[in-house]
Amino acid sequence: MTVKADKYVAMYFDALGAIDTVSAERLVTELLESGTGLGWIVSNVILPAQRRVGDAWEAEKWNVAQEHAATSISEQVLAVLGSAQRELSSGKQLVVACVEDELHSLPARATATVLAGEGHRLTYLGASVPAADLRRFVAHVRPEAVLLSCLLTARIPQAARAVNALHGLTHRILVGGTGFGPEGVWATKLGDVTWARDAEQVMEFLDAPLPALSGGKAAPRPRPHELDVDRIGARRDHLIDRGMTVLSPHLRKRPKRDDMFALFVADVLGQLADTLVAAVFVNDPAVFDQFVRWLRRVAYRRGIPSHQIDQVLSRWHKDLEGVPKARCAIGVALEEA
Repeated sequence: MTVKADKYVAMYFDALGAIDTVSAERLVTELLESGTGLGWIVSNVILPAQRRVGDAWEAEKWNVAQEHAATSISEQVLAVLGSAQRELSSGKQLVVACVEDELHSLPARATATVLAGEGHRLTYLGASVPAADLRRFVAHVRPEAVLLSCLLTARIPQAARAVNALHGLTHRILVGGTGFGPEGVWATKLGDVTWARDAEQVMEFLDAPLPALSGGKAAPRPRPHELDVDRIGARRDHLIDRGMTVLSPHLRKRPKRDDMFALFVADVLGQLADTLVAAVFVNDPAVFDQFVRWLRRVAYRRGIPSHQIDQVLSRWHKDLEGVPKARCAIGVALEEA
């Protein structure tokens, strides 16, 4: 990132911190009017500033309300930018959506905005689109490509369901987001999809000749560990309860009726269980280990020592006897403690 970009990122981030929508929109508008490209603004100002928002929440400098308010401003800015773009006759018909249960929609919105700036005809469906609903919509619209966004590795199984649902309905399925791992390594587990690093790479793929449209039902992909996935899913509530039991002393130490902290713990334990499912789904313990590393860091900053997280994992390891792939993933995470 250039010094020039750093300056604008800081200005935009300050506007987000002040909950100042007017200043955020003014900065972006002035950049556009000065001749700065839309793609550059989104990639080098808005998204880096938004990453700072996430960092501030992770470090517990910002609370959830502040993070949501800032994200809402960026969503508004991107919506305004996207609506101001003109479709070109040469533009492709595209659908952009987040996979089911994926609530982090800003990166998808940002990509859609950049693509709209290139004249493509965009339909942006937003967060958490159920696979069945996505299939019905795409069957009606018949776009040339569908872009699926996944920020959490825990949502990889939902991404796979979306890909399967789209078989035979569009020429190209592009996927993106940190949920697919470094350089999209876990996207290869989804079938016939193309992983894209960012909007610029999406445009490169869109410029390539369209592949033939496949017909009929998707061939079932072998899932040797599907039984393990189902077993973890069946025990999800039990695993969360186990985790809450281990961490309950920290809940009691919080100020009276600190409901937000209790909700945070329950939500994180749910993500932990879902990420374990994802690790087994793609048969890679690194999926779970990566999330646990992040969780240890975030929990520590909120007064939960790492050894307490490891106690939760040890409990789960015992409870998941007969689910070898899950126990393997947990074992790897414990070894890295």
